[in-house]
Amino acid sequence: MNPTTPDRSDAASEAGPERYYGARKRLFIGLITGTSVILCTILLLVWAIPSIGLANIHPALPYVSGFFMLSLILLIAWAALGLVLNIVKGRPVLGTSRIRGLTIKLFLPLMVMLARFFGIPKEKVRHSFIRVNNELIRGETGRFNPDEILILTPHCLQNSNCPVRLTYNVDRCKRCGSCPIGDLIALRDHYGV
Repeated sequence: MNPTTPDRSDAASEAGPERYYGARKRLFIGLITGTSVILCTILLLVWAIPSIGLANIHPALPYVSGFFMLSLILLIAWAALGLVLNIVKGRPVLGTSRIRGLTIKLFLPLMVMLARFFGIPKEKVRHSFIRVNNELIRGETGRFNPDEILILTPHCLQNSNCPVRLTYNVDRCKRCGSCPIGDLIALRDHYGV
């Protein structure tokens, strides 16, 4: 081994070309599991405590509210379990691919609060989330027709000295080679995007 070349650990090589700042999927999985357990427990308490008084209003009301709370608990547990299995297996399972975004939007703020309670920095949770989210997106094996793909690029790709503004019509590009826009147009034309 060359002493001037740093040794790449398994964690660094696992991250590939992207940098995750030492983030691990384990942190995300632990936090989402803890968050869902706490959320389900709170929902159970929300049902159990007032159900005694609900029986005074109508005898069936504790059962109706119990069914509603149980449905909510099962939905949260299913979403969290589906997301964890999606992370572990690398592909959507249990029909959770459509609710992945909603699950993450629901759980991420709660996971940050739980991490703060345990003294875990918010940045560590965010890096773990970015790593997990990138892997989940890569795991989706959807095929798209070229006419279903939209290429969005920032203005900064265009040479600032170029007299042609491409904001509304990229086909006005002269393809002079002073910026990568011409190459992107060539790729677009080649693949029919």
